[in-house]
Amino acid sequence: MNRLEAAKQTIYNNEPTDGIDRAEGLRHVLRLQQFASTSYEKDALHPGVARCPGAICKIGFDSPDQTQISVNPLSPPYTYRVYGNLNSIDFSSWQLLTPVTFQGPSISSDQLVVDADRNYEIFLGAGFCTPEQPTCSCAKGPNCFYLPPNGGQLILRAIYGNWSTEIEPSVQVEVLDATDYPPVPTLTPVSFYASGIQTGATLNGVLNSFSTLPFNLFLLDMTGTGSGAFPALGTPLIPGLGAQDLNLQTHGKYNLPLDKAIIVVRTPEDIRSGNIQLANRWLESLDYSSRLVSYNMQQSYQDSDGNYRYVISHEDPGVANWLDTRDHAEGTILLRYLWPTDVGSLIEPTYTVVPLDEVWNYMPADHPFVGQAERNAVLKARNAGVNRRHNPAGLGAFADSDGDGEANSTDACPGTPPGAEVDGDGCSIQQFCAKYNGQVSQCMFADFKNDEPVGSPNDCKPNVITKVCQPK
Repeated sequence: MNRLEAAKQTIYNNEPTDGIDRAEGLRHVLRLQQFASTSYEKDALHPGVARCPGAICKIGFDSPDQTQISVNPLSPPYTYRVYGNLNSIDFSSWQLLTPVTFQGPSISSDQLVVDADRNYEIFLGAGFCTPEQPTCSCAKGPNCFYLPPNGGQLILRAIYGNWSTEIEPSVQVEVLDATDYPPVPTLTPVSFYASGIQTGATLNGVLNSFSTLPFNLFLLDMTGTGSGAFPALGTPLIPGLGAQDLNLQTHGKYNLPLDKAIIVVRTPEDIRSGNIQLANRWLESLDYSSRLVSYNMQQSYQDSDGNYRYVISHEDPGVANWLDTRDHAEGTILLRYLWPTDVGSLIEPTYTVVPLDEVWNYMPADHPFVGQAERNAVLKARNAGVNRRHNPAGLGAFADSDGDGEANSTDACPGTPPGAEVDGDGCSIQQFCAKYNGQVSQCMFADFKNDEPVGSPNDCKPNVITKVCQPK
């Protein structure tokens, strides 16, 4: 309880005024306390598999595009086999984090050796590889990690591009060389007290780090029409808190008036994955389930000049890549560049602060306007995508590759674009009309949702020359 009281005082010291930042800070303490609590039913002979996403995982610019799965605790003298299937996730990485530094070697799914069905095996042990070459091909198989004397945990980061279709890898762990399996010792007052002390120390250590970091972030110039470049790309703010290898970032903070907007311009780059996201004063991601507070590169609209333009504002200006501040006048920004092909070729993003009502003066002439109906469809798809991630076990029974709400087994129109409105057969209006290509009369009387007056539907129209049937 003393540690919790100290954590509360840290929040009050950093945010002396009552308001949204203090309220979120106190909530952050409760989340950290739950996150830092150790499991009393695991040891090196009985390692467990734990998943993060969820509210308690909102720590240190947590990524809206990642699920983290940890296998722990792992420690010599035991050796371990971690295995499963990569499923349909496009990219993932594995990293062995040690208890003290929270750093360690990693390999990506591009480097992982798998079989034809994407099944994988990873072996960890003190006799595999060496401290100097901590990943290698060993006698057990092609994917091996050196396990140091103080042990560690293996972290899988499943990195989503398409939230609607990709399914994270499955993970299981096996202890290879144990001949006896005594149970985990029963919890006692002494062990509970010791774990509580450790939990409190972790809570306050993490909180102290992340409560002061925003003060050191680059402050965007908000005076007049400020502009400039973000700081040089580098490693995460606290590399020792579990950040993955080849993860380059740049950060900033803002204090945005209601009548202004920030336009961030990002150039195309050869990276394996990347994103932009907003976070609060405590570096927690904002509500990415029901708000447009982040975009990965697949979700981002790319302008005809090749650049990506993001607009941060309190009100929706109708641009393609709008970032919603979610009522946060003050906030933080992060841009990620994961596993770049050539670090030296990366260019720092730029920003310009403009009056909100002049945003379109800074957009290319062919930049699309996004209306409320289209915005609602995207938000609906985001919420469904996050829910898929929180409940991956249910995906096998309801496989829905295009994320339109219609199971693959009954979907008459596979490959529906993300967020598109569909009929009872899983077809968008474009897919529905296309079924009548070459059939002029049938196209004229096709009724998308069987909701038009009999004999006078108003959904499709034929091209009299090409006989292509398309939406009106």
